[in-house]
Amino acid sequence: MARKGKRTAHHFAHYGSGAGCGKAVETNAHIWAKEVLERTRQILLPAIEAEEEGRHEVARPASMFKFDEVRLEKRFGDIVPDVIVRAGARELLVEVYVTHRCDDAKVDKIRAGGVSAMEVDLSGLRTCQDPKRVAAALLRTAPRAWLYNPFVDATAQKLRARVAREKADAAAALRRQAARMIADARKARRSPGGHRGDEGGKVRSLGRGAFLLWSPPSQDGFTVDPTSWQAAVFARCIMGFGSGPVWSRQSFDAYDVLERIKDCVAPAFGKRLGRGLVEALREVDPSFIPPSVTVGRYLAWLAEAGALIDDGYGYQVSHREAQDLAKLKRRREVIAARRSRAMDRVSAIVEKVPELERTGFDLALWMHAPLPDLGTSVEELIEADDQAWWTFEARLDRLESMQAGWSWTESLVGLPLAGELTRAKERERAKDEAAAERKRQEKEAAAQNRLAVAVARAEGLLGVEAAAEWLRRPGRNSGVSPADAARTSGEGLEKVLRALQRIETERREQQAREDAQASARDDLRRAAARVFDEARAEVFLKSAHPALGGQSPLAYCADAVSLRACLGLLPARRRS
Repeated sequence: MARKGKRTAHHFAHYGSGAGCGKAVETNAHIWAKEVLERTRQILLPAIEAEEEGRHEVARPASMFKFDEVRLEKRFGDIVPDVIVRAGARELLVEVYVTHRCDDAKVDKIRAGGVSAMEVDLSGLRTCQDPKRVAAALLRTAPRAWLYNPFVDATAQKLRARVAREKADAAAALRRQAARMIADARKARRSPGGHRGDEGGKVRSLGRGAFLLWSPPSQDGFTVDPTSWQAAVFARCIMGFGSGPVWSRQSFDAYDVLERIKDCVAPAFGKRLGRGLVEALREVDPSFIPPSVTVGRYLAWLAEAGALIDDGYGYQVSHREAQDLAKLKRRREVIAARRSRAMDRVSAIVEKVPELERTGFDLALWMHAPLPDLGTSVEELIEADDQAWWTFEARLDRLESMQAGWSWTESLVGLPLAGELTRAKERERAKDEAAAERKRQEKEAAAQNRLAVAVARAEGLLGVEAAAEWLRRPGRNSGVSPADAARTSGEGLEKVLRALQRIETERREQQAREDAQASARDDLRRAAARVFDEARAEVFLKSAHPALGGQSPLAYCADAVSLRACLGLLPARRRS
């Protein structure tokens, strides 16, 4: 068998018959290849194909080549091919690549000889022990390529010529397209700013008016003036790209910008242009500067001004500019919210006013006119500090409260609310009168309640007639009757009740004295009856006695003390 080197790796095993190697003296892979080719008398030829600038063309697909004769390593001119096969007058050189490819020098000699040659790549099967697999690879499956074939060269030449014609046609078409684009751009009518005027105002309101003053080298392809398209770039791109969070910002280039300002350029320039078309524009009119170039220079100018940064892929809004724009955006949102809130609140207030009273009122004029009691307009207050704005809103709060029926205010902030103020004052006056009447009624009811308490207490103590007379009687010092005192206040009622309490106390004390006197006199009568007969007892009881101050015992006896004094005047024994 044929081997390469002393190791079992990197070799071709001979698959001859017999138990031994059989042809051990033939240690060359090429001899082995000749054996296979002599036995099969055919081999797969590579396709006749060519490739040029991405174009691929197959003139003839891969096919089996059957031959009559095989010669091994016979000199062919200045070279010795691995194998030469012949089919009639046609010869084919077959090179077998196991460890070394054909070098350029050999390929050049093959080409100079003018005979077709192919190379079969068996390098991947250097260690394969399967003879059938290796044979199949040689004949059909292994990679193979033409080292030289005049038909391959002819096919490649035809393809190059066709590609060159197509490129020339494409270039001509691009030049024609470029010429139309330039002509259309120069014929395009310049339009006024339109809504872009609002964009310019928005940019200026953010203090970025200086970014609209760049002088472009050309207005080619633009349909609006420089200030308008620069305002569109800043409002739609710089403010748009810079409004998101830092992590979400993406790079953008001139074409990204043009897609956002399509209404500012001729239609053909509002999209990304291929390199070939850009070159065609330059060839057709070197003086024509496409909008993409002009916008690119504007972006570079913005980067120099600090609004953008060049990140190597395009531009991004600088961190400082994004922060400033975010602050200004929040401020603008606050201003817009204030304006909307003021107009909504005032519209609602004025809507509630009778139509005749609000005739001639103009909300827009009112927003810009100085307010009578504030000395500044609402539009100025909208952009003022929080304290000034809160003061204005507090005025509106009071006006809304007045319309809702609460307290009135004379600070009408220039609104047609004179009639509302009059009605509010009338409502308040009526409300005050009603409150006063309720208070009077409540006071009268309280007075009547107090008088009823006094009457009930007096009648319970003195009786109806005596109570009525007592309640009407004027006081000795104040001259105020108890009834009037009770009606006047709770304190007066307290005084009346205390007076009745004193009367009740005096009556109880008087009754107690009378009861004690009656009891003492009864005791005295019984004591006199024990020592005198009835006639003498009566004389004793009613006769004046010097010891009693000239009073009779019966008249003197009023309590236990006086009883003892009278008892002391009685004799110790009974007298008949």
